[in-house]
Amino acid sequence: MKRVYIIITAIITLSLILSCEKESGEFSINEKGTKINFTGVFGTETTKTSLGTPSSTHIPVLWKVGDHLGLYLSDFNSMITSNVVALLDKEIGVGRGPGFSKGSFNSVVGALEPSTQYFMKLYYPYYERAGSGSYAIEHSIPSIQTQSKASNSEHIGKSGAFGYSTLSFTTPSSLLNYNPSFDFTLDHKTSFVWFYLTAQEGSGGFEGWRVKSISLTTPEERWIAGETSFNTTTHELSVLGGALDKKYNKVSLNITTGITLSSTEAESAYMVVAPISLVGQTVKIDYLLESADGSESRIVSHNRTLSSSSEAFKSGEVHRFTEVIPVNEGGSWSFSNSAEPIDLSFSGTSNSYIVSHPGDYSFDATVIGNGEAGLLGLPTSTTQFHTDNPAISPTSVELVW
Repeated sequence: MKRVYIIITAIITLSLILSCEKESGEFSINEKGTKINFTGVFGTETTKTSLGTPSSTHIPVLWKVGDHLGLYLSDFNSMITSNVVALLDKEIGVGRGPGFSKGSFNSVVGALEPSTQYFMKLYYPYYERAGSGSYAIEHSIPSIQTQSKASNSEHIGKSGAFGYSTLSFTTPSSLLNYNPSFDFTLDHKTSFVWFYLTAQEGSGGFEGWRVKSISLTTPEERWIAGETSFNTTTHELSVLGGALDKKYNKVSLNITTGITLSSTEAESAYMVVAPISLVGQTVKIDYLLESADGSESRIVSHNRTLSSSSEAFKSGEVHRFTEVIPVNEGGSWSFSNSAEPIDLSFSGTSNSYIVSHPGDYSFDATVIGNGEAGLLGLPTSTTQFHTDNPAISPTSVELVW
């Protein structure tokens, strides 16, 4: 019996409306003699999808070389292929320059049988620990995100952006020269916060100062980041926390080079959050500002009440926060001369921490490395790790560089 291999080729035009728009795409199935094994493309660092220049009606989304989809293929009885990579092919991709408005993805995912109905799940971006995909796809939205410079959004792919699509097809009785093509749509399931920033004109204001970081805090237990799960039945993305209970009501966005504030020209920052209804709720936005010469810093805080559904962090939508940093505090705005250190272990402890710019930082020193997740062979092992308990009580600290 002849077997063929499925190759996915997705030509996708992306656009996010301030009330969302779906993406269209297609894939083709072609005969191949050798199954391709994917190596060296795992993890999220290769994901680079970015937002294009906004217009008055929509925000285009651009594919970047290195972007990749995750893919599941099953029949009525079993999963044929579980969580394989479909990688953007720069040779086939349409468009050049800062990003692709269309992209072509390729993946060999498994052998097909004749006269069989198949079901496919596609999601973006590929996540190595996504799971079996039977009822849910595991995902992660980091509570600490990093944007490289003003109005640059190449980080959203590795900051937790998530899209999903399904399709089905039936193979013919003969697979000889079988080469059909199918269309699909890819829906965004995360929410995006677009900070559109200027400084109020006036003496003693913050024009010329740099925004070094932005922190968004939602009411207690209104989770917007952490370990998430996408339900493939209800098509809802929820923060569940996972085995280590990683769920957070605060997301911090570091801007590596800073965003210089102007009273005449707005600059943008982009944050990925989990969808959640916050109409009528008040969120706190903290801006860490640094003077042009680096000699002063301020925390400017804004308690912003989300009064309309356009600010409710809906699934698949971009929520624009037009923020004018005032000259003087008052009303919903407050200033402070110093900030609490940025907690590097807020999303969980680690063996090492990396910072992208100067500042005040802290981490939990009462836990060894990755904590319970870093212990091997527990609870019975006595030889694979030097301790069965990651908790410690340090009495001294030394800094080495």
